[in-house]
Amino acid sequence: MTTEHRASALAVHIESVPQTGGISNALWITLRGDADRTNVHQLQTALCGIELGDQGDVHLQLAELTFCDIEAFRRLATFAQNTMDKGHPVFAHGASSVIRKMITLFDLQDTLKLP
Repeated sequence: MTTEHRASALAVHIESVPQTGGISNALWITLRGDADRTNVHQLQTALCGIELGDQGDVHLQLAELTFCDIEAFRRLATFAQNTMDKGHPVFAHGASSVIRKMITLFDLQDTLKLP
């Protein structure tokens, strides 16, 4: 399964990838561009549209996220918390130093795991 959502200056790419061992698939969500007040609703729509089903781990690829304002970060954190509550660990890959600092400041290390 591959899905792509585009908003002004933000692209969200969602792909289900088989995990090692083949028990379940990992869900990779790649964010590219800027996530801010101008497109936070599109980000929310993309995240809310994700059906976890039998997916295993969820991976947020943030290396190409060039900007993330506090509202967009809150949406990502809420998505991660809701996903974790459903039994799917969430890992944040390629997070910038600012995103890493926000994860620490908001005490989200258990919600958005930094590999």
